[in-house]
Amino acid sequence: MTKKTVTLILIFTIFFSVIAMAVWGKVPETSADIYVTSLVFLDSLGNEITDLNDSSLREKKVTLKGDDSKTLDYIFQVVIQPENATDLRLEYNLDLGDATVETLDYRPLSPDAPPADEAPANVRTYKITFARQTITTLSFISNFSGTRRIKDYLMFVFEGARSSDVIDL
Repeated sequence: MTKKTVTLILIFTIFFSVIAMAVWGKVPETSADIYVTSLVFLDSLGNEITDLNDSSLREKKVTLKGDDSKTLDYIFQVVIQPENATDLRLEYNLDLGDATVETLDYRPLSPDAPPADEAPANVRTYKITFARQTITTLSFISNFSGTRRIKDYLMFVFEGARSSDVIDL
């Protein structure tokens, strides 16, 4: 083959490739998956936890009264947003502290929450039992079917007898 023939073949190949991309490349993906966009933490009264720690992880912070004379249990909820997400799985990991976490059946934490027989699919209820009342951090991960994982942190700090009234983090 001559140089002219090879050049013409390459030009026509590029031209027809561009035409093919223009015709078939515009077809949108037909995936109807709705991905998790955020996690909302609710305290034991059903109020949203908005207090943030000043660290780089920006953990949502719950401050509890410390009492070394008894074991402390705390019930909280995690709401997966949006509620119609395709994959509502949620995993947690104890990153810091000495505690055990237990998954509970849904229970309303506030009077305006849906009743237990109408449990929302996107709300998870947990009970954490502190073996020692020290700073404890949990990480929650969602969006396993998507390309962008959602990870958020919940931190429990104690004030009272074990530490002074000032908590330095």
